[in-house]
Amino acid sequence: MALENQPVVGGVVEFADKAKFQLGLVVGIDEKTGKIRLVQSAGRELGIAPKQIQVVLPAKMPTSWTLSNIGSELRSIELRAKSMSEMLVQSGGVEDVWTVVDDGVEVTLDDLVELYYDEQGAAQLLAMMYALRTDRIYFKTVRPGVYLRHGAGVVEDLRRQEALKAQKHAWRRAFAEEAARVLAMEAGAREAAMEDTVLPNSDVRDAWQMVERYAVWGAESKDRAEAENLMQEVQNRLNRGFQGTAHIRARAFLREAGYWTPRTHVSMLKYDIVEAFPHDVEAAAFDVYRQPVHAARRDLTHLHVMSIDDEDTLDIDDAISIERLPEGGVRLGVHIAAPAASIPWNGALEKEARRRATSVYLPELRVPMMPKILSENGLSLMAGERRAAMTFFLTFDAGFNFVSSEITPSIIRSGHRLSYDVAERLLEEGDDVLGDDLRLIQELCEFSAENRHSHGAIDVDLPEYKLVYHSEDDTYDLHPIDGRMMSRQLVAECMILANAAAAGFCVKNYIPVLYRIQPPPVGLPSQETLDGMPNDYMRAYALRRCMQPAVNALQPGKHAGLGLEQYTQMTSPLRRYADLLGHYQLESWFQNGAPMFDAEHFNAVLSESERGLSNARSVSHEAYQIATFKYLRQLGAEPIDAIIVQYQADRGDVAQVTLLQTQVRANVATKTRFPPGTLCRVRIDNISPEDGTLLVKFVDLIETHPVRS
Repeated sequence: MALENQPVVGGVVEFADKAKFQLGLVVGIDEKTGKIRLVQSAGRELGIAPKQIQVVLPAKMPTSWTLSNIGSELRSIELRAKSMSEMLVQSGGVEDVWTVVDDGVEVTLDDLVELYYDEQGAAQLLAMMYALRTDRIYFKTVRPGVYLRHGAGVVEDLRRQEALKAQKHAWRRAFAEEAARVLAMEAGAREAAMEDTVLPNSDVRDAWQMVERYAVWGAESKDRAEAENLMQEVQNRLNRGFQGTAHIRARAFLREAGYWTPRTHVSMLKYDIVEAFPHDVEAAAFDVYRQPVHAARRDLTHLHVMSIDDEDTLDIDDAISIERLPEGGVRLGVHIAAPAASIPWNGALEKEARRRATSVYLPELRVPMMPKILSENGLSLMAGERRAAMTFFLTFDAGFNFVSSEITPSIIRSGHRLSYDVAERLLEEGDDVLGDDLRLIQELCEFSAENRHSHGAIDVDLPEYKLVYHSEDDTYDLHPIDGRMMSRQLVAECMILANAAAAGFCVKNYIPVLYRIQPPPVGLPSQETLDGMPNDYMRAYALRRCMQPAVNALQPGKHAGLGLEQYTQMTSPLRRYADLLGHYQLESWFQNGAPMFDAEHFNAVLSESERGLSNARSVSHEAYQIATFKYLRQLGAEPIDAIIVQYQADRGDVAQVTLLQTQVRANVATKTRFPPGTLCRVRIDNISPEDGTLLVKFVDLIETHPVRS
């Protein structure tokens, strides 16, 4: 044997085909092309190029045999050679041969067979070759059938590498076995078993963590390659796969194994958002909870104060009141929770709020900026409780023209905790003092909003919705939010008025705070153009495209979208750190006559919350997208109302549509091009909440030329 020997008809060769080595009997050679026709061990004929030949073996057999007989004989040679190869490797035969070969000298397969075996047949040749392919420590393949002895140092390094590789394989197998034991349990028992017994006693906990990192970060995970190996080992052990592709399979596996619970949020893991507070923060919160209300504040407990929020809101950080003045004017009170009056600056509580930057509201849970004992109890403006507040008074004359504003640290007691729905009914039907107060505030707020619009304020009225999660069956409901409700508009306008007053006060007194600025719109359509659009949806989209992004700044500037000369945000100090920091400035001003921070220090402190704020926004975006897609998946083949926004190109029938309820965008083929603004129905064709896949199919039109709504 050797490659120097040319294949002949009737001779046995090993050849490479599609990255696999096989035996074959040469049954013909084309003299012109050199192409070789042979019968492989599977009993089939095929043609190969001469370069595919690896070894010409010292064995022959009649070409007149049947294909099945040839295949059987070739398989017999293979089986015998593999058995001999295993013995050769296990007995250390390759190392024995290595010890007698000179360093740096090329040797042939014939040479090595002669050194080890007494007989030099086809099986011995194949056995040695198989062994050298299995054990690559001692010899390097120079070319088929020719080898170079590795030096002692190289052998030592390769032995070390093989030991590590064997250790890695054992680690993967141990992980797969542990996963298989968990998955063999009843589904309801896995989560508790994982927490109580499996992970505390696991020798492969690092493997679980590696798969989790891959499940969270996907292609960005530094452990991607090894995590995929672990997943493959588990799937091989179970002889089945998991739903999804790549890292989505890892998520499905972790949920099925109970490593992740139904409450596990991938986005929260990704951005390091945790519900639980450190022990020192909880202890500090309890200390604040036990403190009495700060005495040196203006007592406004005589005012008829009410709060209006969603039914499930617990962190109530704003309330309102109205007073009728003797000369015919009114005084609106906007009362904001005052956590800065009770939470020591730079203490554990404040530092944790700074790190978190904001409360995070997801369909499935709330992650507060500060412990619930404060945000939902001790500092929340709960009905019937004395609470510290920062009160913003705005005085208007009898025609609702603005007269003056005043800010004062206060003590209030809210008399009523209203939901938007209850407040709406009182506005429409209430015949008591509370209903009268609400209607007066509503009149004032309508006038204020009209005044802002006369100064350029722009409302972009697009559908809003709230996803409600049902943990008992892991489903979602979609509750539309009616932004046209008087109660919602009333509260929004009151907050705008308070924030504008705060901005004016800070500008006048040189108090550094974070201002909200929005440049004027670009390319704003004329009213005639807007009136010519087919419906309110298209008008809203047209306005939104013209609006420039609002930005934060330490210098005041106009907020074009609100029609205000300056604007800040201080009405949510229980939920937003920037608002809380503004309250520290005001509390210090009223107590000491100067703000707590100059502009440079204020900016430095605020910058420490930027990462937390960015992470919170990312979590909210990803979580709501997944939850929205899960809701859409629940709809099955049910038709969904949509609007054609635009087509992908000047020609063609692929339209971009917006699903009206959820404002999710998708592409759909319509066969016929319809005017933008056309209302239609689509249905879900394929959707994957985890990876963001959404494919929809066109169903029919709602109306070809929708009228203005």
